[in-house]
Amino acid sequence: MDKYQGSYQNSDVEFHRLSNSIGSNIQKILQNVSSMQRMIAQIGTSQENQQLQNQL
Repeated sequence: MDKYQGSYQNSDVEFHRLSNSIGSNIQKILQNVSSMQRMIAQIGTSQENQQLQNQL
């Protein structure tokens, strides 16, 4: 294997690592947005409390 082929393989591994990390972070963002939407829907209702306000 020459140095260029090794470099491409390293780049490919790094690309997949970053892709997985980005995908995971997007999933976390979507989950957090969903949680915030549920909490926001509780504002102004009997379910609203200090803990909810602190979480938001």
